[in-house]
Amino acid sequence: MATTVVATLEVRRKVGRTPQFKQPVELTWFSKFREHYEYDRRNLKTFVPPQLPVDLNQGYERFCDRDRNNPYPAPLHPICEGLRRSGQMEELRKADFVTWRGNIAKVLCTPWNRFETWHMEVTYIAGTIFLNVKEPPENLMPEETRDARTRKMCFWGFSFEEFCTGATETQPIDSTEGFCSVVKTQVGSHRVMLLGAEMDCCWDELNNSAQTACRDRNSNDENKRALSSTPRYIELKTTKIMNTPNEVMKFERNKLIKWWAQSFPAGVMDILVGFRDDAGVVRNTQVLKTLALPRSVAGKRHAWDANVSICFLEDLLSWLKGQILADMGDKSALNKDASTTCPPIMYRLQYEPKCDRSAVTLYHDPDVPSFVPDHARRYLMDMTAHDMCEAQLEGIRSSVPASSSDGLSGVVDLVDIAEVPVASGDQAVGEARTSDRTLQVESHREVEGPSRKKVCVRKLPDEL
Repeated sequence: MATTVVATLEVRRKVGRTPQFKQPVELTWFSKFREHYEYDRRNLKTFVPPQLPVDLNQGYERFCDRDRNNPYPAPLHPICEGLRRSGQMEELRKADFVTWRGNIAKVLCTPWNRFETWHMEVTYIAGTIFLNVKEPPENLMPEETRDARTRKMCFWGFSFEEFCTGATETQPIDSTEGFCSVVKTQVGSHRVMLLGAEMDCCWDELNNSAQTACRDRNSNDENKRALSSTPRYIELKTTKIMNTPNEVMKFERNKLIKWWAQSFPAGVMDILVGFRDDAGVVRNTQVLKTLALPRSVAGKRHAWDANVSICFLEDLLSWLKGQILADMGDKSALNKDASTTCPPIMYRLQYEPKCDRSAVTLYHDPDVPSFVPDHARRYLMDMTAHDMCEAQLEGIRSSVPASSSDGLSGVVDLVDIAEVPVASGDQAVGEARTSDRTLQVESHREVEGPSRKKVCVRKLPDEL
C-alpha cells in the first residue's frame, strides 16, 4: 500500500491565551549503556565545577560515538519498561501521548524553524498515541562522510559533560551511555504526556538540603512530595564565544529557543553553558535559567515567543488526535476499543521547511515498523477490554431488579465460560463453579474479558 496524505496543519505564529503547561513530575528513570539498560540511577552524575580553562580536545582519540547513520536512535522500549518495573503502568494507560522530549522540542521550535526537517512515526493504541523518534534521511551521517571538524565538534559537547561531572582523562567517553528520567506533564486539554529525557547531571549538596526543606514543608501534598525527591537536573551546553552583535543575535535567535524547548518540557530549570574558543577551549561558564530565556529575547527584532510555541504544541497535539480518530472512523469521542480489535494504523508526521514551511503533514505510511513494546501494547489492550467488560457487567446488573417476580435476583461477577453448561443461545440452566462454591445458574450472558470469554450469571434465590 502506498504512502498517502491524511491531512495537513498550517504552521502559524498564533498569539492567544497560553495553554497551561504543568510542572513535570518524575515517575521513574533508567541508565543506558551501549548494549543494554539498567533501571536504576547508576549513570546519574552530580555537577563538579570544572577548573578553567578546559581543553575539550582531551581524550578525543578514545571517543566512542553512537551510530549517526541509525534512523532510530531513541526507542520507546526503556520508557515503557521503566514504568513496568516501577509498578506504574497505570500512568501509561492515562497518557494521551508518549514520546521522548526531543520530539516535543521539535514541535515547540516549529513556528520559528526555517531550515531543519523533522520526521516522527505515530501510532494509536487503546487511547494512547505514541510518537517515535525517526531521523529524516538528510540528517543521517555515515561515518565515512563526516569530516574531522564535524566529528571533533560533536565530541566537544560530550567532553564538556565529562569535565563538569568529575571524570578523568583516562576514562574513554562513550556517547551511548547516559541517565534518563521519565516524567509526566500536561499541556492544555491533553491529560498526560509521558516524556523520556536524557539528563546530563544534577546539583549535589545544595540540592539535597533544598529537597529536605521542601519535603518537610509539603509533606501532605502528594505532587510536591514527588517533586521534592526529584534531583534538580542541569542541562550542559557549549557554544562559541561571541564577539560581535551579529553573533549574539544568531545565538539568541537560533540556540536559545532550542535550549529552552529542550529543557522546559522536562522541568530542567538550569542550563550551564561553557563558552569556548575556536580551538575547543572553554574560557568561562554561566548558568542560564530556563524560565528566563524567553524574557531575555522579548522585544528584540529577532525575538521568538514561548507562548506562541506552547500554543502551537497544543494545536498540533489536538489536531493529530482528531485526525487519527477521524481516520479510524470515530469522529465523536475517544474510541478506546478500536485498537483492541484492529491492527494499529501506522502514520508518519513530518515537517520539511526547505520545501514548505507553512504546514506539517500527516501521512499513512505502511512501511513504518511496529515500535511500541509488546508488553505495553498487551497491557493497554487488556485493560481496555477489561473496562469494556466491566461496563457490560454494570449494564447487566442495572437491568436486574433487586427482587423480581420470578424469584431471580442478583448478578454474579465473571465466571469462566468453560465452567458453565451452555444449552442454546445465551441461556443455560445448570451449575457454575466459582473459586469457592458452586452456584445454581438460571441464565448467563457472555461478555468479552481481557484474555478469554467470561460469563455473567444470575443466581437462584437460595444461593444469594
